[in-house]
Amino acid sequence: MSSSDADWSWLPDYQLQVVATLAHVDHTIDRLLRLTHDYSGQGPVTFAEVIRGDRAEVVVKAIAPLPQAVPRLVADALTQLRAALEHNTCTRKSKPDSDGP
Repeated sequence: MSSSDADWSWLPDYQLQVVATLAHVDHTIDRLLRLTHDYSGQGPVTFAEVIRGDRAEVVVKAIAPLPQAVPRLVADALTQLRAALEHNTCTRKSKPDSDGP
């Protein structure tokens, strides 16, 4: 079902923007997950074995840097989630028939 086929009649008009915001967050998180999946598939962590006497230790030898898009996508998703929460809080306070904070 596409978003144009959805029945939004149950949702107050002043909340329709939140639907678009949450759809954007969903898309952003999907992009982030695909990016981190590809990153982890490349073997970003390299280990080395260190022998000390009769003990062997495995240590992290190198870690590949995260793609630059990762922190930006995280920031975008969190900012949009905050905007959705603030929108809901502000619209509830401005509606005279709202029963809650």
